[in-house]
Amino acid sequence: MPGEYSLQSGWRLALLLLLGLPCCKPNQPPGVLNEQEMVKVLMEIYLDEEKISRASIPYDSVTRISPVIRQRILSRLNVSDSVFKTSMEYYMARPQVLERMYGALIDSLSFREYRMPTPDAAPR
Repeated sequence: MPGEYSLQSGWRLALLLLLGLPCCKPNQPPGVLNEQEMVKVLMEIYLDEEKISRASIPYDSVTRISPVIRQRILSRLNVSDSVFKTSMEYYMARPQVLERMYGALIDSLSFREYRMPTPDAAPR
């Protein structure tokens, strides 16, 4: 009968809803990087800042070139400055998520350091 709800159409609706759920990010607004993307951006920024600190560049020069370097990193990763800022604000307002992300960042950096040979290590 037209307009009558059937069990079969109910299953179709439930199946469509279940298939659509994995694509949705709960409470994450559009224009915010997901956690993995944010960790990747933060890692690149940290690594470049580490290179700058090892170069013994005077502080006043560092403060002038840091924004340029950050912009190059964001450009290389195809992330706009506004998306990065919005994402930072979003995660700063969620300390537990931010802590988890920084834990992943530290783990990634530690693993990277473990894999990289040190310059003063003797070859085996």
